[in-house]
Amino acid sequence: MLDNFVILEGKSLDGLIEEGLQKLGVSKNHINVEVLESKKNLFSSYFKVKISLKETDNTENLEKIEKSITEIYNNNLPTQ
Repeated sequence: MLDNFVILEGKSLDGLIEEGLQKLGVSKNHINVEVLESKKNLFSSYFKVKISLKETDNTENLEKIEKSITEIYNNNLPTQ
């Protein structure tokens, strides 16, 4: 089962985002990044982030699937 989010901690926000992309197996335009904690001082930084998959509008996908099924069904009907 594919998880729809990961929580990561580290020193580099960009590095955490890249790690999250790899763990979720998606590209940047398919995620939301929420910074849960951020600490910076003169010598170091710390981030805790939640990287989650964006919700998609399944209506459009279902319409495409329904259209494809209808086309397949209509093409496989025997002619009389």
